[in-house]
Amino acid sequence: METDNKNNKNNGRGENGADKSDSAHSFGDSITDYNEIESNYTLHLSDKWDFQPGGVYHWSSNGTQIRPYLRLNYKITPVLSTGIRYRHDFNMYETKDTSGEEHRDSVRRVDIYLGYKINPKWSVGYQGTAYKHVDDDYKYKNDKTWAMENAFTLRYKWNSWFSQYIEYDYLDQQGYYEGEDNLSESRYRIGMTFTL
Repeated sequence: METDNKNNKNNGRGENGADKSDSAHSFGDSITDYNEIESNYTLHLSDKWDFQPGGVYHWSSNGTQIRPYLRLNYKITPVLSTGIRYRHDFNMYETKDTSGEEHRDSVRRVDIYLGYKINPKWSVGYQGTAYKHVDDDYKYKNDKTWAMENAFTLRYKWNSWFSQYIEYDYLDQQGYYEGEDNLSESRYRIGMTFTL
């Protein structure tokens, strides 16, 4: 589950979901409209290298996306690791491009990862992401065909097969409010991971 905080003003009390009485940053402005299930398989290439093909099934009020990916991980030390992933997001629904035509736009993205194990139960992570519309007729709210994100995660591992996490993402200037683009936007996530 993920909760999106759209420019801290999206609690549905004002025009376009804006909060008329309070423009302050708060969790009271959050909405939940984003869900995904991820599956992957790790192939251990050596004691330091892993290859991980996988995919994400995503659904929201807009529709569904299929997101296959390939990830390569490297263990720098027993507690420090890094990785890189290429993912292609296929929309199963149509959206309007900048000229007003409807198409099924797709997105190409590259993620870099850095993880650190604090101890056997706790870990922290960073994920940097760059992504771009396949069709140049689509633009993000930053008025570009590409955008970037930065995510910071704190994870607790209950046992060998279950962990939970919280995450803060800075989504660059992709926010939109009352006709104004290029606004800073953040996202907060909570999630669970099952390892089979």
